[in-house]
Amino acid sequence: MKNDKIKLAMVANSLTINGISEVIFNYCTKLNKEQFEVTVMAGEPIADKYRRLCEQNNINLITLPSRKNSTLKYCKQLKRELKGKNYDIFHIHGNSATTAIDLRVAKRCGIKTRIMHCHNTTCSHMRAHKLLKPLFNHYCNVRFACSREAGEWLFKKKPFTVITNGFNVERFIFNEKKRVALRSELGLQNQFILGHVGRINDQKNHPFLLKVFEEVAKIKKDAYLLIVGTGPDEAKIQAEILRHPYKDRIICYGECNDSSKIYSTIDAFVFPSKHEGLGMVLIEAQISGLNCFASNVITRDTWLCDRVQYLPLGEEYALWAGSILSVDYSKDRVAAYEGDKQQFLPYDIDKNVKFLEQIYKNNVK
Repeated sequence: MKNDKIKLAMVANSLTINGISEVIFNYCTKLNKEQFEVTVMAGEPIADKYRRLCEQNNINLITLPSRKNSTLKYCKQLKRELKGKNYDIFHIHGNSATTAIDLRVAKRCGIKTRIMHCHNTTCSHMRAHKLLKPLFNHYCNVRFACSREAGEWLFKKKPFTVITNGFNVERFIFNEKKRVALRSELGLQNQFILGHVGRINDQKNHPFLLKVFEEVAKIKKDAYLLIVGTGPDEAKIQAEILRHPYKDRIICYGECNDSSKIYSTIDAFVFPSKHEGLGMVLIEAQISGLNCFASNVITRDTWLCDRVQYLPLGEEYALWAGSILSVDYSKDRVAAYEGDKQQFLPYDIDKNVKFLEQIYKNNVK
């Protein structure tokens, strides 16, 4: 290997405010820029937050056409951006074999290390996934996953490496000032607040969340629900909220660039996803000392302390509500973090980025 920097193309379908985007930038901002030349390529839309992070961290940003709206235009532009640029590594993020299309472009452009990084345990286009799987296996020669379950879903018996979704752990420690400030903003100084952070889509299961809250609100008169995020099902969920018997106690906060203040503000975290590759918000919520209630389909890799309960879906709304209402919420949350601190160390970004850098170097060699 030459003494030149390793040229890395980090690729995503889009860069909206979501878990995959956060993982990409947690790593890209920390990569040693003296050793790596980092270029992020993504289809539209790209959130302003990530444009700013690129400017602030010496990361090249290339905007591609929307892959969803026109795969052909996306691929043509991707080819133009890769061809003749001598990239050493092509690292794409997704959750299905449809990334065979991108990986094929990378191979035809002469990129030898072609990484697929899986972030989920299913996909919404199963027919295309199955059709493209043989091509995917041909063009992908390095395999990453956010969890063992995600890797087994996409790669089956082929070898893969679990890359922990590293981040700044201490950022999510409970903060009383943030709690007071946001509760004042919401006008909920002394109420009991359930919270959910995530994309508003079918995967995150907001209709179930609303049913659980209905059962809680029947019993606990000061209970409120704070929903944080946006997504394709936003209008549908807003319509459900308008029909909800406790609609006056449901707040849709929209996008938030600082989810740590949300965790500090709420009293319990509810996460009834239908499927997850990992579920980083569940890790973040535990760091904030929250009691968490998650669906039992979620990988137990997310279990870091005894404040998490995994519960069945179906129509078990009363069971979820009973579990939420039976917990003692008077415990000191900073002390809770300190007591479980060792459990959170595997997510430390400074340690994990060195692991990723070494994998990159080994593959380029």
